[in-house]
Amino acid sequence: MIDYYLKFSTEQEAFQAFQEAGYTSQDENGNEFVISATHDYCVDLVGTITEGGKWEYQGEEFVMIEEPVTLVGYHANVRILKGDIAENLRQFVINTPQTPYRIFG
Repeated sequence: MIDYYLKFSTEQEAFQAFQEAGYTSQDENGNEFVISATHDYCVDLVGTITEGGKWEYQGEEFVMIEEPVTLVGYHANVRILKGDIAENLRQFVINTPQTPYRIFG
């Protein structure tokens, strides 16, 4: 079992790469989607990552008092259970973050 952390420029680039890798399917309405798990792999579409930001409770709602910072890119995690990651996805693999935003349980 091997975990990979991927970073794409956009969500569209990520979808196209997963499509080219054969990691997509279609629902009953013909809408294509990224398959989240098979016997060979799992995909976690993390998406856009933000850090920081502060909110406080004022009255009956939370109010943002400090804007979070949006990190560059669209992120996904792939866990390979059998075999190896699709060749076309290798160009998007980044070094394992010191503190990953999300991990597989």
